[in-house]
Parts: sequence; structure tokens; C-alpha cells
Amino acid sequence: MVDQSLMTLKVRSYLGALSRNACDMLIRNLEASRERGDLDPQFELILEAARPLLRKRASDTQPRAHRRNLLKRAIFLPLEPFLITEQLPRKLPGRILRSTLDALWIWLERDVMPGSIGEAQELLVKEDYDAEVVARTAERLRGLVIAAISDVLDEARGPGVARQRVAYRLGGEVVLDELSDVYGILKADPVLEGFSALLPAVLTRRTFSTGDAAKTREQVVEAIRNVVDAHPEYVGWISALLLWRCDDPVLLVRMAAGAVGIAKPQAIHSSPYVGMIETVLSELRRYVLMAQGAAIETDLADLTHGVEWQSEAVVVAISRYHDQLRELRAGIDLREVSQWRNEMVEINRDMAEIIAHEISTAHRQVHQALQVPEPDETGQVRLDPMAAAIAYRTLRILYIACKNPDLLGVSDAVVRSRRAIEQVLDMASKSLVDELHNAVGPRREALKDSLERAVSYASIVFGNDYVDTLKKRCASITDIEKRPLAS
Repeated sequence: MVDQSLMTLKVRSYLGALSRNACDMLIRNLEASRERGDLDPQFELILEAARPLLRKRASDTQPRAHRRNLLKRAIFLPLEPFLITEQLPRKLPGRILRSTLDALWIWLERDVMPGSIGEAQELLVKEDYDAEVVARTAERLRGLVIAAISDVLDEARGPGVARQRVAYRLGGEVVLDELSDVYGILKADPVLEGFSALLPAVLTRRTFSTGDAAKTREQVVEAIRNVVDAHPEYVGWISALLLWRCDDPVLLVRMAAGAVGIAKPQAIHSSPYVGMIETVLSELRRYVLMAQGAAIETDLADLTHGVEWQSEAVVVAISRYHDQLRELRAGIDLREVSQWRNEMVEINRDMAEIIAHEISTAHRQVHQALQVPEPDETGQVRLDPMAAAIAYRTLRILYIACKNPDLLGVSDAVVRSRRAIEQVLDMASKSLVDELHNAVGPRREALKDSLERAVSYASIVFGNDYVDTLKKRCASITDIEKRPLAS
């Protein structure tokens, strides 16, 4: 049985690495499910793991830095549902790179309104950063920010090298690319806030699959139509707001079909709601980028969060990608539109490369994790925890790939990897059993631990028959230990 404290630690590591909005969204979804009567014990495990993180937010270890950032966060608060941490290959409305806000704030403090921001910070210090004072101050300054962004966007549209000059002041082309979206969202905040007020706190699959949720469905679709009819250019922004409330990004496809009135990909593609599909596909691309980034970090000697967290991040990204791709294929087939089909093929090819690279080394990682080293200076024999974490990661990724190898485009890689892992487990377990016959002391216990590790690895990707074979090898040693000494 898996140690509960270890599971809590792993879940907490994953939650701690999420962006604040992603973590809050996950917790809201779980709490909503619990209120609906879903009593999955995993929900309680995740909520229990999240509590220390929420308490840590409430008591920041650096109150001064935290408080100074309150004004920045309050001014940019309407942008929160639109922020992402991954840089997409092309700019999409409603998808704003979070890191660009830091550069934008530096520009505002340095060039645009240093006096106003300085005075506001002094006021907030006197008021001990009272939440209502922060909100009022941010609302007042937000109007100045919108006006400043409008002016600089006009300047960037000027002749010659005007755009390059503006990009240099802001901190680069990426910041300038996001600026139009930032300006538009802040400007349209009253409309977008009104739209958000009409949405349920959480949009679930049940909302779009059960008869008793028909009224909610109609309300959501009607709200989408009203905004897009009046402001077709807002479709990317409302897509991001919907995504913020959804527990499943693929629901946006159903919403788009509901708004069009027909569940046909070509009809959606030629409608004003095409941006909703682009948002869904961008989520698939984000999972690829998440997995890519975390996989690269696991190869580094100095990990930011530690190998266990990085391993968990890779697995979660690939698992989410698999689930979303499967849901897309099971619903409205977007591949009927050549543009979407080509994009999905490209995204899937990139994810397939990541998966194939991960599982191609699985047999070597398993072999390394099962090695029993010589005793250390204290006489203890300790298995390599980092090797174990990496092997566990690759095997979990292989398990995901085994569910739908054709869907993920990794059939050949899965077959090769399974065959190689089976050979490694077979040889390693036999070697461990042979050595156990004569081993004593700490090395004997380490050999038994390594053999148990081999059994747990086999249970991830192989059937019960093979696991039973390894268990019998373990049992053969245990039976010898239990036999009474001959008289």
C-alpha cells in the first residue's frame, strides 16, 4: 500500500508548483464536487494537501515585498483569468504571458506615472494596506494605465522604426505583442465582468450532458451569443473566461456548437465562435509546453523544485493532454476542418516526441533504480532515491501511453519500451534473488527492498501474471527464511 504521507507530499509538491489561479481553480472544482455529493477519497487527499499552501499565502514570509506587490496585482486583477505561464507559438486573444506583466509594471513605474504609483504606495502604507483602500486605489490608477497603454499603442503604429522604439522601452517585442490584449481586456472589463456574472461558479461535464442542467446550459449559451453578437472581437476573451470556469477545456467545443446551433465543425469554423476552438487547441499546446519544460529541468543537475516535483509535473501534463485529446476525438471531430486537423497533427507530433524520448530510456532508468550499492561510511546500504523517482516517472508515462498508443502516436515506442523493461526486470530480479541467498545484514535488507521495488515497477505497466512471477521469486526467499533450522 502506498504511504499516505508520501502521497500527500507529492500532491502538495504538485499544487505548490501550479500558478495561483490554477491551484484555486482545482480547489474550487473539488469543493464543488464534494458539495454535489461526490465522495471520492482522492478529493479529501488533495484538499488536505492544499491547506498548508493556503495558510502560507495568508502569512507571507516577506510581508513588505508582498504588500508592495498588492497594488500591482490589484491593478492587473481583471487580467487574472487570461494569464498563462507558457509562451505559445503564436499570439492568441485572451492568452497573455504572465511574465510580461512584470516588464509592463516596470515601464509604468519608471516612465509613465512614477509619482502616482509612489503616492499610492505611501497611502497604502499609512492605511496598512487595507483591502478596500487597495481596491479603490487600483481602480483609480487603472484608468491612467489604460490611457497610457492607448497612447503607446498609437505611437507603435507610427511610421518607420516607431514600433521598435516602443518595444525597446517596454522590454521587448513579446511585451508589445501582449499589450493590445491587455489594453482591450482592461477597457472591456465592464462587459466581461457582466458576462462572468452570468456563469456558474464551475462548468462541468454534467452541465453539458444531463437533462436537469438544461437551464444552465441555455443560460451560458445565451450569454455567449449576446456578447459575441454585440462584440465579435471579444470571442477570444470570453473563451478564456469560460476556460477559467471549466473543469474540462473540451466543453468549449460544445458551447461553440450550442452557440452556432449545429454540432458541425465546418459550421463552427465559419462562425464568429471559431476563436473558442482556437482556445481549446491552445490548451493542448500548453500541455506540450508544460511537459517539455518540466522534462528539460529533470535532466539538470540543479533542479528548481526537486526531481519528485519535476517528475510529477511531466506526468500530470502528459496525463492531462491524453485525457483532453481523447475527449476531443470522442466528441465533435474537429479534424474535419483541415486547419484544425493540421494543427492537431503538429501538436500531437510534438507530444509524441516527448513521450517517446521519456519511455525510450525507461529500461535504463529501471536498471539504475534497482542497483544495490556498496555500504556507505556508516555501514548502511541505501538505494538511490533520485534514480527511483526518475524510473517511477518514466514508467507512469509509459502507463499513460499504453492506454492509447495509437491516439498518442507512440505505438512502436511503447512496444520497444515494454519489451526492454521486461528484460531488465527479469534479469535484475533473478540477480537479486541469487544474491539474497548468501547476503546478510544491511545489504540483505537493501536487496529485499530492491526486489520489492522491481515488483512495484512491474505492476505499473505489466499484467498480473508477470507481477505474480516476480512475487513468487520474492516468496521463495521468504519461505527459506521462515523454515526452521534442521536439528
